[in-house]
This record gives sequence, C-alpha cells and structure tokens, in this order.
Amino acid sequence: MKKTEAGDFQVRYQEKRDDEMGLLGKSFNKMVIKVNHLMHLTERQERQKREAEFRSLQANINPHFLYNTLDTIQWMARKHQANDVAELVASLAKLFRIGLSKGHDFISLLEELDHIDSYLKIQQTRYRDKLNYQIEVEDSVKGVPVLKFILQPIIENAIYHGIKERRGVGHIKIEARRTGESLMIQISDDGKGMSAASLQEMKTALKDAIARTENPEETRHKKGYGMLNVQARIQLTHGPEYGLTIASERNVGTKVTILLPCDQEEERDGELESFDSR
Repeated sequence: MKKTEAGDFQVRYQEKRDDEMGLLGKSFNKMVIKVNHLMHLTERQERQKREAEFRSLQANINPHFLYNTLDTIQWMARKHQANDVAELVASLAKLFRIGLSKGHDFISLLEELDHIDSYLKIQQTRYRDKLNYQIEVEDSVKGVPVLKFILQPIIENAIYHGIKERRGVGHIKIEARRTGESLMIQISDDGKGMSAASLQEMKTALKDAIARTENPEETRHKKGYGMLNVQARIQLTHGPEYGLTIASERNVGTKVTILLPCDQEEERDGELESFDSR
C-alpha cells in the first residue's frame, strides 16, 4: 500500500488467504486495476483533446470576421432579391456559430438539433428534389446537455451512403425523447441500406470504437470513421453503457440509435416539437 501511495499502481497483493486479510487484499487489487483503467482513459482523453486543439489552431479563422462576412453576403443577396442565396448563407452562418459554441464541448440538445437543421438545409440546396427531412423532439429534453457534433457524422452517412444511392426522394427522420433515465436519439433514413456483412462489420467496429480511433491517422479516411469517432467520444465521456447502436436492411434503410444520460435540472411537459423540410 505504501508503494501505491507513492504512485506505483502496478503493485498487487500476492498472498492466497481466505480470511479477512485475504478479502482485503483482493479488494485492494480490484481497486488498483480500476484506478489503472481510469488513468489510462484520462490520458487517452487528454491526448485526443490536445490533438483536437492543435487541429483547431491549424484551421483557425476569426469567428467575428467570418460572421460579419456572411452577414454582408446575406445582405447583398437580399438586396438583389436572391432569397435562396440569402437563406443558404443564413444557414451556413448558423452552422458555424453553433459549431464554435465559444469552445464549449457540451451544448443543449436543442442547439445540436439547430446545428443539424442548418446542415440539412445546406444539403437540401445541393440535392434538390432528392432530400427531405423531419425533426421531432420532446419539449422535456430540449435543454439536456449533449456533446456537440455527435449528429452530423451520422447524418452525413445517411446522405452519402443511403439517400444519395437510392432512386427518387430520400427521407431522414430525427427523433429525440426521454426513455427512463436516458435520452434516446434516433436517426432513420429510407436509403440504400447495408448488406448483412457490412452491418455486422459496423457493429463489430462500434464495439471496439475507442481502440480503433486511437490512431486516427490510420483510420480517419476509412468508411464509417465519423460514427466510430462519435461512439468513442460518448463512451470515453459517459461510459460503455451509452453510445450508438445500428440496424439496417438492404434497399429498406438504416436506423442509428444514440443513448445518452439525461441530466437536466428542469423538466417540462413532454410535448413534441417537430419541423420538417417538406
């Protein structure tokens, strides 16, 4: 125990005894193993945070300059009655504003959904007559704090690997509601869907997401990396009982379910707020 107090967490109780001292030794070993595990997770989180900060510095743009420029473009577009351009610029400005969020890692669920609404409006401009979407959120969970940027990678997958590959108009539906003590978000699309083999491969990857995203340079350009990154962030922050599950069927569509802790001081009526693009 003195070695552990000095910072040596590799030491273990070695004697095999069945009395109280033996039970104490076993408990001590379990505690040291758990501390080692938590220290490893903390080191991993800090390393990923430093890498993210470095990438942010590399791509740094003065946000006020960006907002002012976008506002100017929007004003010029409205002056020339190019309302579609003005709406697109407004969505882009909102996307950046919520995305930056003054450097905060957590934002409210409503802000995250606003971010996705802006993103989908921009994508609708690209894929005219190809993409419709609907967002439904219970009023009682709007203020729940969530990690930001957990929805966009999933929506991107739904568009590029689902909706884009199908014939005719594709639909994406996002639902958010409380289930027990948790927040459940479901993203469904009626796109191309996945084969049984691809689905099993993705399920296996999600179970091992933390290890697979440990070396981002090796995996960043692989299909599904964005979803693995979201899974790793959620589980490193909240624990392995939370995160993503996926279901899909070829030529039917895909559904991704996100389970998060539902920590919120104030609860309101469970009314649904919904808005769609149609």
